[in-house]
Amino acid sequence: MELKLSKRLLTVAALVPSCDTLADIGSDHGLLPLYLLQKQRIKKAYCCDIRPGPLKAAEKNIVLYGLADVATPLLGSGLFPVQNRPHEVAVIAGMGGETIAQILGDDEIADDDPRLFVLQPMSRANLLREYLAENEFEVLDFVLCKDGGHLYECFSVRKGKNVETDPLYRYVGRQHHADDALYKEHLTEYRRRLLTILAGHAASGAVETEETAKQRALAAALDQLLR
Repeated sequence: MELKLSKRLLTVAALVPSCDTLADIGSDHGLLPLYLLQKQRIKKAYCCDIRPGPLKAAEKNIVLYGLADVATPLLGSGLFPVQNRPHEVAVIAGMGGETIAQILGDDEIADDDPRLFVLQPMSRANLLREYLAENEFEVLDFVLCKDGGHLYECFSVRKGKNVETDPLYRYVGRQHHADDALYKEHLTEYRRRLLTILAGHAASGAVETEETAKQRALAAALDQLLR
């Protein structure tokens, strides 16, 4: 029986390279790792979740798709369930950018850690990008997909030397392999958010702060990029 994924999860899956072992953090029903196992893109998977309910659902799917010998459900928070279990790739998808940053921070990832991390924040991706840059993660790829009317950001990162230093791209991300039309829509949405914040600040009559000046500079840079 062939497993089918949403467009969002297919986009995440496309960023996962062929490897021996994958850890899926916040695996929910385990669909992403089971799909990759079916496609023989990975040989083994850990389906990790902090909640017993979704993990039970993952366990059922593992049995349903006949993958009990290569997929292991693990209960626990963030990357802790796989701390002593070798894996080349970790997927952290379907949660807020701040939560993903916290998961990475809690694991105290060493500078020479070779793992690839595939990330898909549901919100506050700009805060996640800021965390990645400040903690010496290099963004290797960035793609966008539209699913159910929502635009999702997906990227792959690992510890590296080519850390983003430009404030604009720390905020919106570089295009990499993102579709031209979707990337333009992505930039336009970030510009809209900034203008809404700035309009609210102006209407309140509050004193200009360093953060407001930074937001104004980002909005101007986006104007230039969108021309």
